Amino acid sequence: MSCRTKAYLTLHNFENDVDGNGPSECDNQYHLVDTPTVALLTEWFNKKSWCLNNITISANGRSMVAMVIDECDLTMRCDSNHDRMY
Repeated sequence: MSCRTKAYLTLHNFENDVDGNGPSECDNQYHLVDTPTVALLTEWFNKKSWCLNNITISANGRSMVAMVIDECDLTMRCDSNHDRMY
């Protein structure tokens, strides 16, 4: 990932079985909804090299920090079941 990489934001809940998914890929844990977390696309996830690291997400003049906890595979987990924001 470069310093600035355009991406889509999808909303996903990592709490215990809320969205019907298992625990996160990075630490095999569930995460509370009030904890900023993120799942990266497979090519950015890079075989867990970003696991449990914080990244800065910026949009519309605002920024926040979130911890990488999961992989988002377009064929399996990032899909139309999640709300997409452009």
